[in-house]
Amino acid sequence: APREVTRSAGGIGRFGWTERGTALFTQLAERGTKIRYFVVAPDRSAKLAWEGAVKDVHDDPGRAVRRDGNRGPIVESDRRILLMSDGLSDDGPRPHVDALDLDTLEIERLLTAREGVYERMVALVDAKMSTILTVRESETEPPRLFSVQTATGEHTPLGALSNPFPELDGVERRNVSFERKDGVRLNGMLYLPRDRDPAKPLPTLVWIYPAEFTDEEYAEQMDARRFRFHQIKEASPIAAVLDGYALLLNPTVPIIGEGETANDTYVPQLVSSMEAAIDYLVENGISDRGRIAVAGRSYGAFSTANLLVHSNLFRTGIAISGAYNRTLTPFGFQHEKRSFWEATDFYTRMSPFYRADEINEPFLLMHGGADDNPGTPTLQARRFLHALVGNGVNVRYVELPHERHH
Repeated sequence: APREVTRSAGGIGRFGWTERGTALFTQLAERGTKIRYFVVAPDRSAKLAWEGAVKDVHDDPGRAVRRDGNRGPIVESDRRILLMSDGLSDDGPRPHVDALDLDTLEIERLLTAREGVYERMVALVDAKMSTILTVRESETEPPRLFSVQTATGEHTPLGALSNPFPELDGVERRNVSFERKDGVRLNGMLYLPRDRDPAKPLPTLVWIYPAEFTDEEYAEQMDARRFRFHQIKEASPIAAVLDGYALLLNPTVPIIGEGETANDTYVPQLVSSMEAAIDYLVENGISDRGRIAVAGRSYGAFSTANLLVHSNLFRTGIAISGAYNRTLTPFGFQHEKRSFWEATDFYTRMSPFYRADEINEPFLLMHGGADDNPGTPTLQARRFLHALVGNGVNVRYVELPHERHH
């Protein structure tokens, strides 16, 4: 027979149990911009453990440690669970591990990474939480595994230190910041090839993926990846640096707005962000305006196509696994909540497919032949190709058989 575990005045989001059977759940509020974390007490009442803004990475309580990576039950010992946080602030990350008491909701700090080092917990060694495994890295030091005693903070290295990307030795990497014309501070990671001549501007690749925010403060917060070793998964745009390109990797492209019409200013904010990035690159002698390419995957591909439509900032574009006709995702996309029938003009205005005749730069489209992401079926790229070819655009299409969205 069913039994009631708990009840909530608001909608229940993620729900689960610790390995000892304590229930926990989240609740979204204010149109998904706020999040609350609850612990279910033995009397089935829900106790608020933490609440804050979804996009406020500086005030994130962290992720609960699970028995089997990201999939197993949450580890519980002596009525405590562990939380891992990046500890982000304006000064960069100070990752830490906390123990949360499920009865009192008090927090005990077990470990804090030393300044200038990104150290994260990867495993729990014993049920009493006395020994954990961490991985320590920095912008210049590759990851290394440590055994850590939580009572004393003693670190014991495990295994030898090895560099998985020796080809990038000598490549310069900088965290850079610049300001958009509306005053929003943007940032990005700049890679420069080794032995470059500072007097000679370089061909440049800008790799993008916009993000939505309701608050300028949250939009200006920096990602933890800025302070970690090279984050390379699968095919990476960082490879371009080995061919002599400058690379501006993941510059912040914030789309700031509230409510249903938040995305209505997507295009001007997208273009303004890229204008600021290019001005920075040119004014600092890194790039010249005639040799800058823009590229992105998924929502970044969609944004790449829109930049070629709505600006003349780039010499070429590369779009991977994107969606280009938003009428084919009629019940919303990304963070857009309105349907096509509620915002018909907006859907067509946001679709590069409808403006294919306005692209005058060479364009490379790539897509997986078995893309399983519901918003980006392979049909999106094929139909966009037809529109581009029909309008005389210099376009190449590469479809990778059997490949999925990633």
